[in-house]
Amino acid sequence: MRQSIQQLKSQVQEPVMRYWQSREPRERTMLALLVGVVVVLLLWVVISSILGFKQTQAERASKSKADLQWMQANINLVAALPESAGVEAGVDSSSLRMRANQLMRQYQISAARTQPVGNSGLVLDFQTVEFDAFWRWLSAFKQQGVTVRTLNINPTGQSGLVTARLEVQIAE
Repeated sequence: MRQSIQQLKSQVQEPVMRYWQSREPRERTMLALLVGVVVVLLLWVVISSILGFKQTQAERASKSKADLQWMQANINLVAALPESAGVEAGVDSSSLRMRANQLMRQYQISAARTQPVGNSGLVLDFQTVEFDAFWRWLSAFKQQGVTVRTLNINPTGQSGLVTARLEVQIAE
């Protein structure tokens, strides 16, 4: 192994040395400067990419921490939602969807997708919705006899805007 490395070294070193010796002193100086510049540029690229990666990770961590604080600060709003009122008899998921759509028009928000779940449930996906309007809509929806089974709210990165996914069902 050691011998093969020595052979490889001599095979590479000899042509390089012959090339170097065949150059004029002025060309050698320019080549040495060029090699120095290339080495400095390579070091700069490597170091700046490492530092940029660290900075990106620090920014992500900071944003995640801010998002967590925002969510923790707003979690009390879920508990503050009024309990649902009574439900009309014979309400199914299609009338639940109609109620949701009617209230969304009233609060000027829209769901990207609504999907029935069983006979009395509904899944709603909201993309980039204003948090305050969404919260007022959800509060009014709960007052119409709807129970929230699951609720996921995520900030979008734009101030006051969130994405949300919730599953609701008719309160029993």
